[in-house]
Amino acid sequence: MLKKKKAILFYCAILFFVVLMFIHLNTFAAIDYASNESYYQKLCNKRSSYNANKSVCVGYENYLKNKKSASKKAQSDLKTQIEETKGDIADLTGLIQKQTKLIEDKKADIAETESEIKQTEEDIKNLEDDILQRLALMQQMDSENFVIDFLMSSQSIDDFLTKVDGVNAINDANKEVINDLDYAKKQLKTKKTELVKSKKDLESAQAEQKTMLKEYYSKESELFQKLQAEQKNNAVYNKMLNNINVNDITGQASSKGFILPVKHAVVTAAAWYYPIDFGGGWHPGVDLANNWGTPIYASANGVILATGSGYGYGNYMVAAYQVGGSTYTMLYGHLQKYANYGSTIKQGQVIAYMGSTGNSTGPHVHVEVIKHTNQSLKTVINQFKSTGDFYFGLGYTGIGSCSSVCRLKPHVFFGLSYGQSF
Repeated sequence: MLKKKKAILFYCAILFFVVLMFIHLNTFAAIDYASNESYYQKLCNKRSSYNANKSVCVGYENYLKNKKSASKKAQSDLKTQIEETKGDIADLTGLIQKQTKLIEDKKADIAETESEIKQTEEDIKNLEDDILQRLALMQQMDSENFVIDFLMSSQSIDDFLTKVDGVNAINDANKEVINDLDYAKKQLKTKKTELVKSKKDLESAQAEQKTMLKEYYSKESELFQKLQAEQKNNAVYNKMLNNINVNDITGQASSKGFILPVKHAVVTAAAWYYPIDFGGGWHPGVDLANNWGTPIYASANGVILATGSGYGYGNYMVAAYQVGGSTYTMLYGHLQKYANYGSTIKQGQVIAYMGSTGNSTGPHVHVEVIKHTNQSLKTVINQFKSTGDFYFGLGYTGIGSCSSVCRLKPHVFFGLSYGQSF
């Protein structure tokens, strides 16, 4: 009996827990983040507030992630539609070009047929003129009894009949030639009519195709506009996500100086250019080579400003440091692993591990250094949050002016030289 009661209590407890979870999830799911994004963005911005409202902020963060994911899918779908539309445009343009060639051929055929009709009309007129001239001559001769004399000059009945047949044969031949020419003229006019109709049909079809082509171009332009809008949306959601659950590190203590990012390495490339035997191209950083997984240390106190993958760096990380009252940002490339975005870091703390990701021929870390003269750490962090530009306006090749923002030679900054082992 006691066992039965315990079993009932156990199942009741489970049921109660399930009901609570159901209520919690439904309450959680019922939050309308879309109608008040600015409120939840502000609520979940700082880590302290995020943790104090964790269930709500986790939901908001997932909401942003879903929006970003939906935006990426929309971009992918739009790119597919754009490629399909480009294919339709190419096919239709090719068809219009073929139609244009056929129309030009029809025009040439019509011109040739018109020339033949004109020639046939001239032949008929020339033959009619010749017959009229002969009839006029015969009338003159008739007044002088020429025909009678011609027939009466026959030597016999057979000769007479032969001459009569000859006169009739000439008249019949003239009539036959005229009839043949008239028939040929009618045939040519029929051919011209058919050619003109065929040309009009082709022109009508081509006009429809050109209208369709304009619609395709309009569709392509509309899809591009939608794609650009989705790309902007994605950038907005990405920026909003980067501003969620962020440490307030503006009070981070400034370091007295910098330490090297690795304890032991070989300087395989320096700034501003690669070694000649490696192509001699632009190189804004210093390459420090060692084994896979070699620890990379924070050069000073600061914060992880950005993490990601791409731009030829493979896995990269950007850290912002305060040293002697000045602010510096350092980019680390070709990493195997790295610290979490938004983490506060202490000088000498392991923040990443050496790898060979991206455009790399072997395990090393690529380090770039930017100095932000007269800018606080907070100012630099807010600027990055606003722009997402970890080059801070310098681009990949800009050096800038150290009166404001400038790129430094990292090997000189750390007191190293090309080829040095340490």
